[in-house]
Amino acid sequence: MLILTADRIIVGDGKTTIENGYIKINDKGQIAETGEVKNLKKKSSDTIVSYEGCSIMPGLFDLHVHFGNFWHFKDKDIYNDFLISLYSATNMKIALSKGVTTIRDVMGPDGLMTSLKNAVKLGYIQAPRIFHTNQAIICTGGHCWYYPDKVIMEADGVDAVRRAVRLQAREGADFIKAMGNHGNKVDFDRNEMAAIVDEAHRLGKKCSVHATIEESIDIAIDAGADTIEHGTFMNEKQAEKIAKSGQVWIPTLSAYSFWANEALNPSTAKRRDSPHFYEYAVRLGQFYINSAKANEATLKKYYDMGIKVATGSDNGVAEIADELELMCKYGLTPQQAIECATSNSADVCDIGDTVGKITMDYCADLLVTKGNPLDDIRTIRNVMDVYQNGKSLFAIKYIDLDGH
Repeated sequence: MLILTADRIIVGDGKTTIENGYIKINDKGQIAETGEVKNLKKKSSDTIVSYEGCSIMPGLFDLHVHFGNFWHFKDKDIYNDFLISLYSATNMKIALSKGVTTIRDVMGPDGLMTSLKNAVKLGYIQAPRIFHTNQAIICTGGHCWYYPDKVIMEADGVDAVRRAVRLQAREGADFIKAMGNHGNKVDFDRNEMAAIVDEAHRLGKKCSVHATIEESIDIAIDAGADTIEHGTFMNEKQAEKIAKSGQVWIPTLSAYSFWANEALNPSTAKRRDSPHFYEYAVRLGQFYINSAKANEATLKKYYDMGIKVATGSDNGVAEIADELELMCKYGLTPQQAIECATSNSADVCDIGDTVGKITMDYCADLLVTKGNPLDDIRTIRNVMDVYQNGKSLFAIKYIDLDGH
């Protein structure tokens, strides 16, 4: 039996911490027991790892990531399928190194994530647990229409959007992603969005909808979308509807904060190795500044109203530490933020009964950080080790409780 000890075990349920705790992990990579070190009963055959001055929490989730986002690069024309796969695999390795053990890619090149899932099964790459939407479904000329056609699928009308959903499901999508608006323009009307969600549910898939303005948010809520992505300018009435329905809000706070900072510092954006950054900073600057202000004003308010919040970075390398820091800056406690990034997110993926908490019979996907994130969430960046299915990814030297 592998036994981990630490100054504290943060369970991931938003309330429970075991001070001076231990975790027993069986040979199946599952948590067999937890408790306080003073009550630990060990055998001579046990292997013990002692993390002094550290905290252990469940592995983190990023439910809004784009690991194959080559389309922003200045040299994007050289990115064929082979290079995109290598780039994406590297991003997954980076995500794991930061303690992100489960991801949901919500728009990428057709077939990329299915291939990477197969590569994980065959042992060719090491990656977080993968959920994905394959391509995003958009209306003609809708949000992201200017991205390569391998990334998006254009469809118009009820019959066409149903077929688009079926095609994504055929290609292995775990979720269906639909774009609800482009800037201030609603993309799919109520009938089209209702058809997308209905077809996804008929096929046993959940549906996530990009919706940033009030009208598109309303359409997504009424259609029964399982997750509202961004939800930037959600109003109070809509928040009440989401709280009652059990739909989940994934606000992607860090993306809007990042672009707002770029807009406020365009000279910095211009120096980046991509015209995309400067163009966004200049053309959409005020939108992102307003978005960041809206998030700061509403996150805690809507959370306290009962909305279930999960975490997504809208990034290529799963910057969930940024997301958690902003959640705390905007009013959540570190316990609440960590719950959003663990058990809440696991529920979105329908694996909340086996992943996302440190409790008996759950998968031992774990993040070990130096310090106490309950006092300072920024210490979540001080990664000491990451466990995936009970195995250390950092391959540190095992020591017993007495330091031998």
